[in-house]
Amino acid sequence: MFKKFIGGLLFGAGFLFAIVIGASIFIYFSAPNIVDYEEISNVPELDGSSLGFLGSAAAYTGGFSGKVKGVLVEGDGQITGSVTAEGVPVAGLRFRLGLNGKVHSAWTVSDKTGSYSIRVPYGVYRIDGYELDYSSANRVLSGYTDFPGRPYRKQPITVSSESSGKGLDLKFVRPVIKRTESERYDLNEDIFISWDPVPDAVEYKIQMYKTNSLDELNREALFDWGQLPVTNALRWEVTANSDDLEAGYFYSYEISALDLNGRAITKSVRDYNGYDFEIR
Repeated sequence: MFKKFIGGLLFGAGFLFAIVIGASIFIYFSAPNIVDYEEISNVPELDGSSLGFLGSAAAYTGGFSGKVKGVLVEGDGQITGSVTAEGVPVAGLRFRLGLNGKVHSAWTVSDKTGSYSIRVPYGVYRIDGYELDYSSANRVLSGYTDFPGRPYRKQPITVSSESSGKGLDLKFVRPVIKRTESERYDLNEDIFISWDPVPDAVEYKIQMYKTNSLDELNREALFDWGQLPVTNALRWEVTANSDDLEAGYFYSYEISALDLNGRAITKSVRDYNGYDFEIR
């Protein structure tokens, strides 16, 4: 009799425990309103901190191959320069230079003033471009892209015991932000592209590309590079300015912002694996 009494107590306790657990699970999944939260009325601004670096990992003149394996030994001379983003010194960017069409320099890191120094043997050098350590670029250049200038120095520099050589001043900028109005159009629809204004820009130059397969990196440019469309507006009608639109193709576009002298001061980011809109 006593054993039956104990068994009944244990069964009752187990049953009660199962009810408590089941009720807890039901409340957790069916009553989300009891979870604390804070309502936000203002849309948070994008600050670019989570975007990573938006530019190229390397930029060279046409005569230099990024596959060069030679690395120049360090010497008693120096090549010096600076790294800035929108005119502000950038610390912690790790990179190296392409030299004389044949070798890379040793890696260097910009200091807190944005300055850098690369030790090289005395001699005459042509700077053919640079390669970034992309992990450091993602960290210190998040939300920035390359300045659209030449990434090399045409004139040779001399490094001697009396003077260092003037290297590249690497510049990075905020890109042009594109505003695609629709991802899909019919061939008979009016198609517009638009973008955000850029400080100090007076005009914008446009190039467009098309492909019928997103697996292809080689895309066809719609406009001749010597005669790219230019506008001072922030919205541009594609259908009125191009006769090369076809159904079944994916289209992307690039915007370069120009200053009073017609020089590019920044550009949009090119997505080699995506597209801006499709014509069905």
